[in-house]
Amino acid sequence: MAKPSPEQLLLLEDFRHIASQVLVELGVVTRNMLASIDQIPLTVLKRSATIRHGSTKWKIGMPVYGTPDEVGEISLHPELLKPSWRSYGVWVMYHELIHACGYVRHDRTFRKIEACWPEKASKGLGKYFTTYLRSKKYEWNWTCPSCNSVYLRQRKSNGRYACRNCKETLVDVHRIPQNS
Repeated sequence: MAKPSPEQLLLLEDFRHIASQVLVELGVVTRNMLASIDQIPLTVLKRSATIRHGSTKWKIGMPVYGTPDEVGEISLHPELLKPSWRSYGVWVMYHELIHACGYVRHDRTFRKIEACWPEKASKGLGKYFTTYLRSKKYEWNWTCPSCNSVYLRQRKSNGRYACRNCKETLVDVHRIPQNS
């Protein structure tokens, strides 16, 4: 995890404030817990991360994961701090704060709290964000000549892989990453 710049830290704190207020309104967080949530250090993930959008790390040696006091840090991907991804970034912070409140596993209770997020469209952006991150980094499109499915990858397939849909051998198409 990387230390955020002052501008990034302001955005992260804004995201935390918005997400924690929703948790207070839902009754998941008490006013006492809110003070602990505000003390959780905020960091950013490495720019090279393409799968992980956010992370909750627990303090070393904590026997039970269950309160915001036991959280070591919450990290978000730095791309989420850009204006175009703001709504999804706030949702990822909300997701991580649910973990910080003691809901460690993605079980039924966790998903029930997660579903209470007021802006329904933002939580569905994860797939698009991953594609966006990959398109910035990946150099090859593995393309299916039969169904035109495209898979973004960092290396050539050299005819070793088949399409998930129609089992046709994938063709390598070289592309230039957006912003490496």
